[in-house]
Amino acid sequence: MLDEWLTPTHRILGSIWRMVTSLGVLLIITAGLLFVGPQNTHWVAPPTVAWTQTDDADFRRLTRIPRTWTRAPAHRIEDLDTPGWIFWEIPDDVVAGTTPRAIEMSGPFSAELYWNSQFIGRKGEVQTFDGRERAGPIDSLIAIPAEVITPRDNRLLIRLVSSQAGYEPAAIVQSLSIQPYRPDARRSLRYYLPSLTLLGVIGALIFVYARFWQQRRDPRLLWLVGALCGLWLADLAEISRALVNYPYSWHQPRQALAMTGLFLSVLGLFGFILTRWVQTSARLTRIGIAAAVLGLGVQVVVWTGYDARTVFGLAWMLGLIMLGLLWAGRREPVCWLLLPMALIALAYMVMFPGDFLDRAVYVLATTVLALAVGLHRDVLSPPPVHKRPPERLLVQSGGVQVSVPIEDIACLKAAGNYTEVHRRDGRWHLDNRSLKTVLEHLPDTVVRIHRSHAVPLARIERVSTAQGSRYSAHLDTGTVLPVSRGLVGELRDRLRTSQIGSDTSWSGSASSRGKTSAR
Repeated sequence: MLDEWLTPTHRILGSIWRMVTSLGVLLIITAGLLFVGPQNTHWVAPPTVAWTQTDDADFRRLTRIPRTWTRAPAHRIEDLDTPGWIFWEIPDDVVAGTTPRAIEMSGPFSAELYWNSQFIGRKGEVQTFDGRERAGPIDSLIAIPAEVITPRDNRLLIRLVSSQAGYEPAAIVQSLSIQPYRPDARRSLRYYLPSLTLLGVIGALIFVYARFWQQRRDPRLLWLVGALCGLWLADLAEISRALVNYPYSWHQPRQALAMTGLFLSVLGLFGFILTRWVQTSARLTRIGIAAAVLGLGVQVVVWTGYDARTVFGLAWMLGLIMLGLLWAGRREPVCWLLLPMALIALAYMVMFPGDFLDRAVYVLATTVLALAVGLHRDVLSPPPVHKRPPERLLVQSGGVQVSVPIEDIACLKAAGNYTEVHRRDGRWHLDNRSLKTVLEHLPDTVVRIHRSHAVPLARIERVSTAQGSRYSAHLDTGTVLPVSRGLVGELRDRLRTSQIGSDTSWSGSASSRGKTSAR
């Protein structure tokens, strides 16, 4: 009695311990992301700048901000389809010292930079000889010559335009700062190191989950395979910014690819939760998936910037995932332990949306899926229950049931919508079910060899071939039955596996292996 009580208790406690361990690992990784962090203490960004949509070449010589210009944070600047200007009053301590400085800028715009009225560099071309913009690189780092820096009252004026993005960005000036000079304008690989490392990890997890699906034959696991494929695609699109400093006109396709991958990933997670733990009807599952897709479509239509679309789309899906976990928690207690993981992701996204899209979403999602398959395989997909093969066939003959031992069956023959069950001693019974239905109640050692015949493998002595590619199965009762050309290859394979001897006709073509339809 004690053993009967301890076994399930030990299993439940073990599952809880593994889930708490998973949550602890997730918290540690989240803390690590915050420690590495998106912030760089060497950067000095302006709290506000002054800007105007008016274009005038004399603006580069301004020493004071005109009253008509608008003051706002740099990321609030908008509607620059035609050239405009930014005025930034540089604090004296930012350029003090001998360390070389540079202007860091990123975003879908082209710009000309003037430090104290002196031209110091450009990002793309604001206007070419034909009056059009040539899209600059998405990231830019322009050195500040030491000779143009004065001890006091330094000013930076930027002439910029954004007409090649192909969409309405949520933020045109994504970043503007002064920092120590470095030779490469691309985003630091150190910043993307978690995401870069995860490319291989996610690829390995795709292989692991595909093998897991192959072992369990659980179609619900394909949702997680799809989620990982979407995550890998989005991660590759995201880290490309650290590998290639592409023109900002390419920024839209890259963001669209990353958004699509992340949406596919959360849809895969939601679909798995619905089919594995919520376990509604197929119709309600389709309605749930349709609602998720519709919600994502609304986010794409409502918001203009791809970052905004992605953030609000992920928030929508995280909300649905948490609702699914709450609903499924009634029958699957493990879902209550997964809720904090979803809450961590949602909280991080609200506090650090940029860093979440750049790195954290890949780290958090990969960690959860790796821990799940590593520690909780049976929670993801219960192990298959191996049923003992039936020992007898209950023949349904009118209002009478006849119990026939499996080893006593010589062959089965279709008779319209009925089936003749022939026994080794010559007797036979008429079952009022079709041959296909009867076979569903028999072990797989009883195989169909023709559209009208099925035979236990143990009853077949040999298979012969006659002129005209006609095949026959010779039974130990002396009966000879036809074999369909489409099934002879599979029959020979099964006989080889069963190590049953035969004549030279075993060496037939293997091209028919795997066919299941009779001819």
